[in-house]
Amino acid sequence: MNITYLLGNGFDLQMGAPTSYKDFYHYLEEKYPNSDTQNGIYLKIFKDKEDDYTNWSDLEVAIGKYTEQENIDEQKFLDDYDELVIDLSQYLKSLQEIYSSISLSYMTEIFKGTLNRYRAGLSDREADILRGALWEKYKTEDTVVNFITFNYTDIFDRLFERTSGFLEKNDSKAYFLLERPIHIHGTVNRFLTLGVNDEEQLSSYLSDEAKESLIKPKVLDALGTNIHNEVKTILSKTNLFIVYGMSLGVTDRSWWNTIAKECLNQDGYIILHQYDENVDFISPRKTIKARKEVTQSFLNRCHTLSQEEKELLREHIFVAFNETIFVSMELMKVFEEAKKDAL
Repeated sequence: MNITYLLGNGFDLQMGAPTSYKDFYHYLEEKYPNSDTQNGIYLKIFKDKEDDYTNWSDLEVAIGKYTEQENIDEQKFLDDYDELVIDLSQYLKSLQEIYSSISLSYMTEIFKGTLNRYRAGLSDREADILRGALWEKYKTEDTVVNFITFNYTDIFDRLFERTSGFLEKNDSKAYFLLERPIHIHGTVNRFLTLGVNDEEQLSSYLSDEAKESLIKPKVLDALGTNIHNEVKTILSKTNLFIVYGMSLGVTDRSWWNTIAKECLNQDGYIILHQYDENVDFISPRKTIKARKEVTQSFLNRCHTLSQEEKELLREHIFVAFNETIFVSMELMKVFEEAKKDAL
């Protein structure tokens, strides 16, 4: 059995790190008070205000739309884009340093706990389906666990490095075999990739050089990395996809389509973990509605699937709200104290 975790910015936010787009917006406001900059992207951001962009994918979409301006100076735009990437890297680097000296000797137990309760947050029926389709079927076999992170920070990596590479399954003599995390969009120190999914999200008048810098799959190909193929191979062997802290944005549409296709090929399942402070679980109607909306949002991104395939996949998508993973209350307190000490 293979489980693949796909981690987004929601993971870093869970750890108390101020890594949201709005946090970065405030950083830019402080760095360039009164919009004192010649960077056209920044001037557009300041004009639109922070409330226009909730997720990082919103910013990426906005960058694509920015290229559609008439008479855009392409070289100036690319220089502005490079400045954005550098500023983002510097901001996130400063956050990483806050957590660099934390002692995390108990991470093995935290990881073991999360992996053994991967059904947390699901309905009883959904948990039973996974138990029968996956757990009972594979419980005596070792399970390979992959981690694909869409984050630029190394916060998850620091946690991973302090755990064992293999962890015991509950009620079984088999193990979870943990593979090292893969940063699909680079890191703060190397190949930080911020951009769009495809040419439809950019001006058709941009040069091939510009597209090669802004379309994320093209960036990976141009850099000559094997990450794209490596991740595709991992996904093709995955039985359970666990998506945590991701906005399901259009700028990663190719990956949602790949996950959907491989889930159908493997007769697997997808768990979409979402944070929504408005979901209170008191109202059955609101809970049902929220789950359906998240599922539909994912299916809407899967534009390469037929309607028949989407309906089949719908039965294999489960949604969980406001769960925490690879963390404990004790660990969250340690992170919070580290952040206070750094301020």
